[in-house]
Amino acid sequence: MPIIPIKDKEWFTAGVMEYQDRMYRIAFNMLRNEEDAKDVLQDTLLRAYSSLDSLKDPEKFRPWIMQILVNCARDACRRRSRAASVQLDEYADCILWRENDNEPTLDSIWLQEGIQQLDEKSRMILLLYYFEEIEIRDISRIMGMSVSAVKVRLLRTRQKLKKLLSEEVHENGQA
Repeated sequence: MPIIPIKDKEWFTAGVMEYQDRMYRIAFNMLRNEEDAKDVLQDTLLRAYSSLDSLKDPEKFRPWIMQILVNCARDACRRRSRAASVQLDEYADCILWRENDNEPTLDSIWLQEGIQQLDEKSRMILLLYYFEEIEIRDISRIMGMSVSAVKVRLLRTRQKLKKLLSEEVHENGQA
């Protein structure tokens, strides 16, 4: 995004338009409900616009608004007395299928099942890093963790996922 005065409505709208699909996917995967995800997205945009003064560097718009989104989604989970859960059913289907295939690959199904076995924080970090391509330092801000904690969590998550997937391959007679 180009550097434009932060209070510019058009600049804010352009940033929102660029990231709104990703923001919806994250909200949906945390809440597992279309209407709740839309509500959280709307709350996020209201909070973001009203606190635009807190964005010191326009180049940091993406991690800034993603952090607001994650916080709004967590608030919604607390208000509705539900545990936040990053389930990747439909999200993984969209990402992991090859573009010209009508069916998911066996690998993508195993990957999806493996990801679903991870704890909430690990799934969220994996989602943000690999599927949304957000940098580790920005993930640390979004998740409220240190950069080193995110790196360690990501390393352990990859190791656990690799183990889960190799067990799946052996159980199903694939080599």
